[in-house]
Amino acid sequence: MSLDWKRFWSSYRQKEVTQDEDLFFEVGKTVNGNPVSAEAFQLSVDCIARRLDLSKADRLLELCCGNGLVTRCLAPLVAEIEAVDFAEHLIEHAKQFSSVKNVRYHCTDAIVYLHHLERSHSFKPSKILLGDCLCYFEPSSLAEILRLCRVLTDDRFVFMASG
Repeated sequence: MSLDWKRFWSSYRQKEVTQDEDLFFEVGKTVNGNPVSAEAFQLSVDCIARRLDLSKADRLLELCCGNGLVTRCLAPLVAEIEAVDFAEHLIEHAKQFSSVKNVRYHCTDAIVYLHHLERSHSFKPSKILLGDCLCYFEPSSLAEILRLCRVLTDDRFVFMASG
């Protein structure tokens, strides 16, 4: 991801988080400045779970997880989640407000983290989510993400991208 996006996300909607509504605000899950409805948010989580066909046997890799708002809802559906975002304040808030036993949050660039997994073999995902962030990647970066996902999973993965 470019330095311009890194700068953008390091200052986007930063505010002190004191309640769940603030988490929705800081990742832009709002309508007219207010959090999306609980029903609309649940519909989006259900859509992700259904399209990825998540099960308790799955190991989910979530790239660009933000503050973990979606992550914590998906966690009960899978065995484990590796969740990555490069915005330090979002990962700090994920760890503080969206911490779940089977989730590990990492503050790093998505492609850098995929290269790390390729070298370390420390996590082999069965499903991969690039949620609400597709628009931030150049076509060449998306191609690199998909290439690394193939390598990490021996060509056997389910991938969902949105946004």
